[in-house]
Amino acid sequence: MTVAEAFKQEQGSLMPLPDNPYAVFESTVVSVGKAPYVRYDLNDYSVPHEYVQKQLTVQADSDWVRILDGLKEVAKHKRCFEKRRQIETTEHISRLVEEKKKAKKGSGMNRLFCSAPTAREMFRMAAERGYSIGSLTSKLLRLLDLYGPAEVEESIKEVVTSGACHSADVANVLERRRRQKGLLSPFAIDLPDDKRVTDLVVLPHSLATYDNLSKEEQ
Repeated sequence: MTVAEAFKQEQGSLMPLPDNPYAVFESTVVSVGKAPYVRYDLNDYSVPHEYVQKQLTVQADSDWVRILDGLKEVAKHKRCFEKRRQIETTEHISRLVEEKKKAKKGSGMNRLFCSAPTAREMFRMAAERGYSIGSLTSKLLRLLDLYGPAEVEESIKEVVTSGACHSADVANVLERRRRQKGLLSPFAIDLPDDKRVTDLVVLPHSLATYDNLSKEEQ
């Protein structure tokens, strides 16, 4: 029997290949850091922002990189065989940008509430009347930077007591109080975009203690 005849005879006894090929992939557990990317084979693949600080599973073959949370697929990318590349989808990045905007807005509101507690009531009134909370936040923050927390708090109290909740009303009260005290107009100071500076809240204290000291010296 020739080799060709033996091969043909053996071929007839073999089982056919399955219709669905067997999936062959490398599976590894990865940790997502503060940025929404997982690192695999020296490349960074984007994931939805809600998976930061979590552990996920990467299943990679020669064509695709699938990223799973348990059995749920949260991201799928075309595999890149270059090194030190960022592979991302438009959806992941756009959602990340939106979340950062929300976080920045929340940070500004928290700064207002810490510096001028009555601002909470003003925001409640503004929300009930359908006013733009984002615009109110940014305008009150500018007034806070110009006039300081004590003056802004007193002015917001007066405006809220009158039943209003516009930033323009707060600005008018601040200007009236400034003129009554004979003070110069405030001016803005450009500060570096550093959270240690921009989120710093300094609450002024009463100077009555120093007045008492001067009386004791007399």
